[in-house]
Amino acid sequence: MKSIFLFLLLPSWLYGQGLHNDDTKYQNLLQKRSGQAINKLPPRVDLSAYVPSVINQGENGTCVAVSVGYYMRTLLEAQKRGLTDKKAIDALRFSPSYLYNNVKDAGDTDCTGGLDIGDALEYIKQNGLPLLSEAPFPNCQQPTAMKVNPDSRILDYVKLFGLSDEQQAKTLATKKALSELSPVVVGMQTTPSMNNLSLRNTLGSRTKTFLPWVHSGNARANFTRWQPELSTSLSIGHAMCIVGYDDTMFGKGAFKLVNSWGSTWGDKGYFWITYADFNQYAKYGYQAYLQPAGDKSNIILSADLTISLATFVTGTEEAVERTKAGTELAAYSVIRPQRTGTPFIFSVAVSKQTYLYLITANATDSVTTRLFPEDGFSPLIGRDTRMDLPKDKLLRLEGSTGLEYWLFLFSETAINIDDYVKKINEQKGSFSSRVLAAFGSALTPYQQVNYKEKKMGFFLTNQNRGRIVPLLVGMNHIN
Repeated sequence: MKSIFLFLLLPSWLYGQGLHNDDTKYQNLLQKRSGQAINKLPPRVDLSAYVPSVINQGENGTCVAVSVGYYMRTLLEAQKRGLTDKKAIDALRFSPSYLYNNVKDAGDTDCTGGLDIGDALEYIKQNGLPLLSEAPFPNCQQPTAMKVNPDSRILDYVKLFGLSDEQQAKTLATKKALSELSPVVVGMQTTPSMNNLSLRNTLGSRTKTFLPWVHSGNARANFTRWQPELSTSLSIGHAMCIVGYDDTMFGKGAFKLVNSWGSTWGDKGYFWITYADFNQYAKYGYQAYLQPAGDKSNIILSADLTISLATFVTGTEEAVERTKAGTELAAYSVIRPQRTGTPFIFSVAVSKQTYLYLITANATDSVTTRLFPEDGFSPLIGRDTRMDLPKDKLLRLEGSTGLEYWLFLFSETAINIDDYVKKINEQKGSFSSRVLAAFGSALTPYQQVNYKEKKMGFFLTNQNRGRIVPLLVGMNHIN
């Protein structure tokens, strides 16, 4: 009798999920070095004005396709265009059905098998998506090939935290991504208590009338706060889209998410989870990037760079001067020579999303090596970010004395830095001449870059879109 009772209850609370849990695949993704915000992170961020109308995946396993293709990709497009009108946003919604049917396993004929989030993001990066109006949802039929606007592709994507990262690091990385006006798709280990947020189950016939009476603010949010601890068992994984956070919510801070279970669930499809619960139940986190749009200043790349001598108490910023290394490579030199063993650190601040690379060499040594990105990390840096290089350690002058070089490379698009390092090491001559020979026309000529005079840095306008901007730092290493 007990098993029959459970079966009869099942249709009233069953919601589709569909997240593939693949720890190995997730571990192999490049992770974002989130760094610090140039300015202090805001106490709250809310991107829900850019979210399309909430949809319901029903009992299908399409949560990944909805979270990635429908919510994340549409939100990024709306934010890029500055659209907050719901009708205008809904007119450019991307199709989750097309995404699901092109990524799903061949034997998944009823759309219940689910997807891996990374696979869905990779598909959009390579192929793009049609609009929802061109490929309606829901639809579980294999779509015919259609011409897709290449602008619908994403530029890149990263994971935000590792499986073994400290819990607080998960919250900080997710908040940093949201502060860059980017949604985050999260793979969450859910519990059955998430059903408690269903107005249909909680309120019955009063669904349409009760929630508007709830006061706005924390009282309304508390009504739709997921409390995982109210269940003693775990459900299968679920993918959702995080669209905001508030450090004051519930006195603990919380993230705001949009779900794919319809507008009669939660607060019109949205709900909150405290930072503490997020740290415990969020397993995977992803951020995606579009090709950056131009702004009124026409600046597409910019950076400021400092080098500091490190002590046990604080760092002392070193004075530099503009020099010229070779005839076509601008450079800065640290004015004071530095002794063997001197510890120091670089700090890079970027206002635009940027691919950043750092290579180093000694003038008396023909070998060039890569310092950043480190293995396992992405070179893609989010907007308004300050980053220390290297992370959690110091550089030290070691080995042969003479001129030491650090070459920072900034680009709008990804480059194969290891191939360039190999080419540099195959060249003869000074470091600057070897760099110029290896990169050739891929480098933006220094005459076209606005390099700063009194400190290390530059800005580049959109007349040179897609080039690589070099910034060379030299230091005289003495015994």
